[in-house]
Amino acid sequence: MQHTTARRAEPAAIRINKDINLALESAAKDFKVTRASIVKNALLEYLEDMADSKAIAEAKKQGGKNVSFSELRKELGL
Repeated sequence: MQHTTARRAEPAAIRINKDINLALESAAKDFKVTRASIVKNALLEYLEDMADSKAIAEAKKQGGKNVSFSELRKELGL
């Protein structure tokens, strides 16, 4: 029998102002999810965006160029 190790969540504490907390509580209630899940998902999206920005900056340093979405679709035949 093979045992798998579940990832253990590390606790994190953040301070948020009253207005953000009220919005967070409202969203959690509206979407029937926990406040923690909203914060975790938002943080993951933010970190992915930061990684994408870093990758774009690195590509530009190496001579990469921006391509518009319409140009990309044309290149891909879509």
